[in-house]
Order: sequence, then C-alpha cells, then structure tokens
Amino acid sequence: RRLVSGSNRAVGGALKCRARCLSSDRPKDETTVDDRQMSGDDSSTFQGHIPEEKLEVSFSRSSGPGGQNVNKVNSKVEIRFHLDTATWIPAVGRERLKTQWGHLVNRRGQLVLDCDEQRSQLANTRICLDRLRSLVTEACQPPPPGPDEATQLLHEKRRARASARRVEEKRARSQWRRFKEPSRIH
Repeated sequence: RRLVSGSNRAVGGALKCRARCLSSDRPKDETTVDDRQMSGDDSSTFQGHIPEEKLEVSFSRSSGPGGQNVNKVNSKVEIRFHLDTATWIPAVGRERLKTQWGHLVNRRGQLVLDCDEQRSQLANTRICLDRLRSLVTEACQPPPPGPDEATQLLHEKRRARASARRVEEKRARSQWRRFKEPSRIH
C-alpha cells in the first residue's frame, strides 16, 4: 500500500480519509469482491470494485482561486495505477483504456486521474474514484454492433454517387473556366 502526501502532517488524516472514502462507496453487508477477482484472475466483466491496495493515491495543494484554504489544505487528489498489472480490470478493458484514453496514461504505463474540484480531500477522492469506475466500466462494455450488410451497401452506393457528382462538378467548372479564357491565336 503506497500513500504519498504533500506534507507529513497530512499523512495521518489522509489514511483515515482514504479508508472512509473507499469503504463508503458500498454497503457493509454486501460482498465486495468476487472470488475470481480476489485470486487475480481476469474475469470477463468489471464488477465495479476497485481494490484500494492497487492504487497509488497522493494529495497535493489545489490550484486556482480559493484564498487561504487553497494555500493551506492538500485537497487535490491524484490516483494512479499501473495499467498492465491491473488484474482487477479485464484484458479487453485494459486494451480499450490504452487506446481510447491513452492521454491519461503516462510513459511508465500508469493511468493517472486527478481531481481538485471540491474543497475537501474526501469529496475529491470520491469524484476521482467515480471517474475511474465509470472509465473502466465503459471500457469493459462490448462495442456497439456495426451496421448490417444492407446498410453498408447503401452507404457505399451513396459514397460512390457523391464521388461521381464531385468529379462531374469539377469537370464542369474546368470547362467553364476554359470557355471564359480569351482565345489565343498566334
């Protein structure tokens, strides 16, 4: 478990905040982790559980306006984890995260999310975890079905007609320009 903080004083409070935030997302009586996910096997679907021990959470000072609060409180939250070793995300989801949200992946292969929208660490941590959960859920969804053969054929015909129309208009403009030129008699 790695926890990084902007100052030594915030470390004790950050651990409490992190534990409360991660545990309050789900009811206490509900089983949180599927046995397959606990063993590290790739399951075919994402169950919504994010293992807190796999995340690297850091807190720092937020940017922007806010006066004394923004200058004193480490309310900005940054969550990162190594995407290739995240066994709690199905392999298909990991690949889609790399392709669709590659701008969130750094050179070391870590997916990095941050949030400094709220004034408190707890609220920003929840927002960041919700974003991560929605990104992973969306990446694990199967892609929408493509158009059927009849629709594809219709699109191909429309593209061919549009292309032919563009070529004909180009030819007509060329002839009109030639017609407007003064004749050259030598």
